[in-house]
Amino acid sequence: RVLTPDGRGIRNVAVVLLDKDRNTRTVLTGTFGHYSFRSVAPDAWYLLNARSRRFRFIPQRLHVTGPMHDVDLIAQE
Repeated sequence: RVLTPDGRGIRNVAVVLLDKDRNTRTVLTGTFGHYSFRSVAPDAWYLLNARSRRFRFIPQRLHVTGPMHDVDLIAQE
């Protein structure tokens, strides 16, 4: 999910997944900040970030080894 600093979900935030070849995939969060990427290659590294006009996020490096759940992006301000 994409969350405010106090834990509320944020809708309509662009969540961006960047692979080693600099290919990007972008999805928008739903009403409660949920997002999902389909068909992500396993055993690979990705950079995950969120883009919002109102909030700032710190990108996360992820090593995908299989299906992943509960990867939260929490706004910094």
